Amino acid sequence: MLLGLLPVSISGLLIFPALGLDYVQHGRPVQYDFPIREYSVIITKEGYYPKSILAFEGERIRFFITSTTELPSCFSMPDKNIFLAVQKGKVAETEVYFSAGGEFEFFCPTGKIKGRVSVIKRERKYNQPVSKSENKNIHSKNSYNSDAGSRALAASAWMPKD
Repeated sequence: MLLGLLPVSISGLLIFPALGLDYVQHGRPVQYDFPIREYSVIITKEGYYPKSILAFEGERIRFFITSTTELPSCFSMPDKNIFLAVQKGKVAETEVYFSAGGEFEFFCPTGKIKGRVSVIKRERKYNQPVSKSENKNIHSKNSYNSDAGSRALAASAWMPKD
């Protein structure tokens, strides 16, 4: 019976890397101290794709960067002391840890292109459990006025003119 559940458990860990259980080593999941997001960034003549990246404070982002142009390209993030020269057809890789919320710009001065990483501040640390009283406050029916919200929505709805 236990052996029948084992493949499902391991495949579940591989399917859901957002839980912090990205990889399996020696048959056991590896637990990280902080979440890791992975983004592939492509440099074109028009700019970076994607040019806007979202993360939460306390996360590490692993960037995989490549270029589609023969022109010299780079990925520079001065706030984090990162500079990568990027060549067409090759993948450059770096990791960045974001300890605080804010906007962080990345750019390439040779191509005059730029993008940004928006880091959202967390209200609490991701590894701190929610207490029962906090959970009740988050999910209580009286934590918002649903009647006032529905009236505001109805007042802001677009109506065609005759």
